[in-house]
Amino acid sequence: MGRLRGKLQELTVAAEELVNAISPVEEGAGPQSLVERLKAAPSKVAGLCKAVCKQVLAVVKSYYPRVDLAAAGDGVARNCTEGAYAQYLEEAEPIASKMSEFVSPEEP
Repeated sequence: MGRLRGKLQELTVAAEELVNAISPVEEGAGPQSLVERLKAAPSKVAGLCKAVCKQVLAVVKSYYPRVDLAAAGDGVARNCTEGAYAQYLEEAEPIASKMSEFVSPEEP
């Protein structure tokens, strides 16, 4: 029984760390259980993805004001090979690391 309790505590701590990273508790917010916060996490992650994509596209637009960003909304270009896409991802890695310093998970 003690081992099970220890595993449950370990799981609870890991879940709290995860949910706090996704959606920190806001000052003045009413109390929510860990289960409630975990259930809300998927929509929070979707919101985080949207906020980050929006900021990255705005940075691209700041360098290339004439670029039509709408095409990116359809995904990878049809004529882009898997190999080329993999290369683009590799090239983007160090830039993404730098951008992560100033791109915020919050809407600007």
